[in-house]
Amino acid sequence: METNYQRYTIDRHLKRYTKALGHLSKCGPEHFSEFLNLVKDQNQYCEALKLYPSSTQEYKDISDAYGEYLIQKQLYEQAALIFARADIFAKALDAFQNSGSWQQALCMASRLGYTKDKLSDLARSMAGKLVEQRKHAEAAILLEQYTQDYEEAVLVLLEGALWEEALRLIHKYGRLDILETNFKPAILEAQKSQLIFLDSQKTAFLRHKSRLQVVRELKEKACESLQDYEMPNCPELDLFSETGSVVTASDMNSKYSHSNSRISA
Repeated sequence: METNYQRYTIDRHLKRYTKALGHLSKCGPEHFSEFLNLVKDQNQYCEALKLYPSSTQEYKDISDAYGEYLIQKQLYEQAALIFARADIFAKALDAFQNSGSWQQALCMASRLGYTKDKLSDLARSMAGKLVEQRKHAEAAILLEQYTQDYEEAVLVLLEGALWEEALRLIHKYGRLDILETNFKPAILEAQKSQLIFLDSQKTAFLRHKSRLQVVRELKEKACESLQDYEMPNCPELDLFSETGSVVTASDMNSKYSHSNSRISA
């Protein structure tokens, strides 16, 4: 065997995979497929990337495989960074989208030379996902700046109850009619929902308060009945009574100290 391939074979047999990769990388491009298979089998991606300059096709192929591996692990942002570093911009864009990094996804779209219409479609798609994640402010930025659909941006802001930002856009574009058609109805609906919520909370509070009062009265009556109960004259019973009272006091102090923060709350 050729010297480097011989050393690779020995190191692989001994399961010294990092050294094996180092020797195999010196065996020429005809052995690169074998090199890449070993990298995938043993998850030696980081070590493999150190063996090739970043400008080579081998580096790009290793990065591609590494990014796919990270995607399988649902590590989308890390995968995107690996793709982007190797100039695999299309896969980087998809990975950045899956990770929620819409700013970086737009950067990758720029590197891919997206047209204005294609960029607008991408921004609208990402805005929809952001709304689903309750990120209305970020969705509005995409709609206003990349699709030029400021009306939709205002509606998204109203949906997210971002009243001041919605007002800013309304006045920026001179669309005071939206105040009557959308803004005021949205605020009134939000007010109605808040009042219903407060009413339900008040009802629950009063119910629990009444129940607490009943429980306290029952406990007071139970204590009074215990005090009225006379024990027979028996030294053993007196001893048990004293011991029990000490244990009870200790337990009560312990319980109180543990639940003090809850009582304060």
